[in-house]
Amino acid sequence: MRILTASDGALLVEADDLEQAMRLNLAWDGVPGVVERIPGARTVLVRYDPLRTTAAALAGVLAATEVDAAELPDAGEVEVPVRYDGEDLDETATLLGVSAEELVARHLAADWRVAFSGFAPGFGYAVSDDALFDVPRRSSLTA
Repeated sequence: MRILTASDGALLVEADDLEQAMRLNLAWDGVPGVVERIPGARTVLVRYDPLRTTAAALAGVLAATEVDAAELPDAGEVEVPVRYDGEDLDETATLLGVSAEELVARHLAADWRVAFSGFAPGFGYAVSDDALFDVPRRSSLTA
């Protein structure tokens, strides 16, 4: 991991991948001086109180963190109703090399979890245990 200064009250930690970012974010719960952790796909922004710790001291604590490969804790389950009739269903199935029916079946069968929250309140970035769903974002929106 790499630790960068983001401001006079925040450090940006670059993780190797999403899994490491998720584990590091959880491992830093309760670190003295930390006021907020904002996880991303491969980063964790760690905001701190400069009156309680320094950037150098906090960077040392963060860098010394060891995370194991154990399962991430289960945060509970939420059922989200889904309707499979969007205009991008066939496009996505073609991109993935499967039929629309198989895409729906695998989507329903997959385990999903929210890895981190996004740009809008309540917008969670979901990841799946099915590698089929490692897809790029759409290149454009259609009206």
